[in-house]
Amino acid sequence: MNSNLRQQRDRFVAFSFAAADLLIETGAGNRITYASGAAQRLLGVDAQALVGRPVVEIFSVGDHSMVTSLVLAGAARGRFGPVMVKLAHKGGRPLRAILNGCRLPGRPDDLYLTLNAASAMHATEALANRRDAETGLLDGDSFARVTAESIKMAQAVGQEVKVTLIDLVGFAEMQAQAGQDPTDQFLREVGAFLRSHAVGDASARLSPDKYGLLHDARLDTSDLEEQIANLGQAASPESPPLAVRHATLDAQDETDDAAVARALVYTVNRFVGGGSDSFDITSMAGAVRGMIDETLNKVRVFKSTVAQREMSLRFQPIVDLRSRKPHHFEVLVRFDGDKSPYEMIKFAESMHLVHEMDLAICESVIQWLSRGDGAGGAMVAVNLSAQSLQNDIFVSALLDLVRRNSRYANRLAFEITESSELSDIEGTNRVLQELRELGHEICLDDFGAGFASFQYLHGLHVDWVKFDGRYIRSVLEVPRDRVLLKAMANLCRELQIRTVGEQVETESQAGMLTDLGVEYAQGWLFGKPALEPRLGVPEPVRPVNARRQGSRETWG
Repeated sequence: MNSNLRQQRDRFVAFSFAAADLLIETGAGNRITYASGAAQRLLGVDAQALVGRPVVEIFSVGDHSMVTSLVLAGAARGRFGPVMVKLAHKGGRPLRAILNGCRLPGRPDDLYLTLNAASAMHATEALANRRDAETGLLDGDSFARVTAESIKMAQAVGQEVKVTLIDLVGFAEMQAQAGQDPTDQFLREVGAFLRSHAVGDASARLSPDKYGLLHDARLDTSDLEEQIANLGQAASPESPPLAVRHATLDAQDETDDAAVARALVYTVNRFVGGGSDSFDITSMAGAVRGMIDETLNKVRVFKSTVAQREMSLRFQPIVDLRSRKPHHFEVLVRFDGDKSPYEMIKFAESMHLVHEMDLAICESVIQWLSRGDGAGGAMVAVNLSAQSLQNDIFVSALLDLVRRNSRYANRLAFEITESSELSDIEGTNRVLQELRELGHEICLDDFGAGFASFQYLHGLHVDWVKFDGRYIRSVLEVPRDRVLLKAMANLCRELQIRTVGEQVETESQAGMLTDLGVEYAQGWLFGKPALEPRLGVPEPVRPVNARRQGSRETWG
């Protein structure tokens, strides 16, 4: 080999190792013909020991179907990846890695793979993404987040991407006829097939028979229908063929790609949530652009409303059940007169915008405290969404805000709402303890008898617990609920956590709560939300007929 060729070879090898931890070449039968790099660290074996083995064996069993589909995709398209995979480490804990692959022109039997150990950031993101157990695909919420990030990355590198929505018409019938094992195999293969075509791993099972896929704009989407139909026929030859339908949508916009991605997924979820009759895949492509525009307009209105502080505060008393005097007040928000903000808040949460509203309310409450008020120094409690507490930017801004206004620490408490959205209990607890150390009390809202509530009580150190209004409404009629409520109140008392019953509307409910050991209460019996806190013993408010029984007076 002359020196010039050797120099070129060495240069390409250096470039390869600069970009990857492990290089693998496969040949006929998808067996490894060459391996070099950090095989010992990634797989627990020397690189030379990999030669001759089927390439699929270096991956965990759960990823075999996906890797097989990726290899086939590489044969068809020339390249694939990046995609997160789990490696089969010999004698050690399986590692996550980023896989890329390509074929070179004129060498149809050879596949070239690169593996990079996933960073802590990659691994954390992968674990945070919730997946459908049957297909390995993302769920709808994770799809929104991953799609938003993938669209931004695609835009940054000049890649044009699209979203395809897939409807498996007749899946329920196929499942019933085929039985469990063939159906499970079919779902695994569909998941692997879609992941092999996804950009940034953005592929999801949106409902039992509906899927979403972010992919390169050059992908022949009609092939998706054919391949999935073939998988269904192979799984259940005796069943009527699946009618696979799809609609492909532009997923990029020159203004705000992340907003478009979230609007797209929000729109899709509206179809899916409405049931099969409303999810008309054949009319989807024509209608969805208008729905996305409508959603983006709602985002702009929401952001403008929050930025301009076009909202008003309301204060509802939380009273001592023995003295009936207010102990503190929950801060509620209204955007349009006295109309409930429920729909707007749920929209903000689905679009991952609720942290903007939470911060704006905190700022407004501190401004209200700074003006002086007629509350005589009473404490007020502001709602914080669990989603917000897992947003690093929000947490940083909130801690900065309360530190700059530390003189109000003993008057400003926080209620944690939508705790079902908590995926990082340990991280959230660190934030809550920092707030407590700064002098703020913390309340866990919507506490119930489910396992998750006790998991939160164990993992989140709080000062107050507010019992779910469903127990309060049924406490007089359902003996089992009375027993559960009494046990939960006793547990909280042992942990030195104060307890609140919400949605109290009758004297009978209030009396029963006192007998069961609940210390404080909130509800229309003790006062509606008002423009200013009222410190005297409140006059009972008789619920009006127009108010739906059991509806909740809250910020969201």
